[in-house]
Amino acid sequence: MHAFPKNTRRRRGNGRPARSPDLVPYVVPWDSEHVGGVSALTTEHHGGYSRLAYKAPRESDRDGAEVLWTRHTQSRGVGNPKFAAMHSERQFECMYALKCQVCAEPASRNKDGYLFLSWPEDQPHPENRSPGWPEGALTTQPPLCEAHARTAARLCPHAPHFVALRVGLPKLWGVLGTAYPRTVGGWVIDNTIPELRFGDPRLRHVLASHLVRQLRKVKIVELP
Repeated sequence: MHAFPKNTRRRRGNGRPARSPDLVPYVVPWDSEHVGGVSALTTEHHGGYSRLAYKAPRESDRDGAEVLWTRHTQSRGVGNPKFAAMHSERQFECMYALKCQVCAEPASRNKDGYLFLSWPEDQPHPENRSPGWPEGALTTQPPLCEAHARTAARLCPHAPHFVALRVGLPKLWGVLGTAYPRTVGGWVIDNTIPELRFGDPRLRHVLASHLVRQLRKVKIVELP
């Protein structure tokens, strides 16, 4: 498997998730958890070019590819879950380490690969840009264990359209985020950028929120 750039540094979640009668996936944010605002951002010169940075930098702000990541507070289980979104740090944790997005335990893996859920090619979703879907599709959805595959499919707003996949090579590919180019008039927020591959120079002005894998050696299977 393609290795993520060395010296990866990202904050992790609060360890193994607490079990709850009303199971909420580990990657789901709660309304008590907040994303940092634009006021915390600045630009800095690094390696001969300018890039997005925090005014008060932390060692954990960037991953091994030097991409700047969203700061997301941690208070899992407090308030109400926001099922239509993902917590940026917990998404990173599960996607990077190939953990189940529901329980944060190791994802299911058999001779055909890791278990992922995706959307059929006829559904309007950013993951389906690959003409050979599902081969080569990009995803921000971490994998799953067999015990929680149906739970994830049921709880997600896209539930009716899920397809189960076994992925032999879920390659770390890039990030999804928001661009913050700075002009003489101040910050310009650009939400139109697609997923960006590691090494793309546009990443210098992107605040990442999701780690992206490319699905290779893919087989469509029945949902466990």
